[in-house]
Amino acid sequence: MIGHPVRVDGTADAQLLPLPSLTFTDVRIGEAGVAPLMTVKRFAVRVELFPLLTGEVRVVEMALDEPSANIRITEEGGFEWLSAREDGPIDPRRVVLERVDIRNGRVSVVDLRRKAEYVVTDIDALVDARSLAGPYKLDAAVSSTACRPASAPPPASRTKRARCGFPRKSSPPTGRCR
Repeated sequence: MIGHPVRVDGTADAQLLPLPSLTFTDVRIGEAGVAPLMTVKRFAVRVELFPLLTGEVRVVEMALDEPSANIRITEEGGFEWLSAREDGPIDPRRVVLERVDIRNGRVSVVDLRRKAEYVVTDIDALVDARSLAGPYKLDAAVSSTACRPASAPPPASRTKRARCGFPRKSSPPTGRCR
């Protein structure tokens, strides 16, 4: 997601003390004029101040309320989510996530190769990571709909609780859920 345009259509609030924090409402990530890569009803983040002075971003707490991610897998198998810009100002290995709270999220993956859509809804999750490069720890409860052709009506949903672990040295991240 780093490198894509971000637009805040709602409010913005910032504080420096006791911990630097930002809060935005009605956030849209992606190019204008096309379906967004992601929208978030409310985004709030608190970071530690002193690591910022050394170039590290240590996220103490982040909350994503009603995030909705739209991921497309191209005919060639690429992810449109990934930015073409790889030389961004933030090194993913220098970003630590201590606690990310996702509330009532949704992910839609459209696979153009298979003409299928995968949808996961009602995502409530806690995530932490030693860096954006991994490894990640995820504890989540979700409702999912089975794989279906993009034009087919959605089947009945199922609620699942998943614990996912992602290996340290995978690129791109891959994982196994139980």
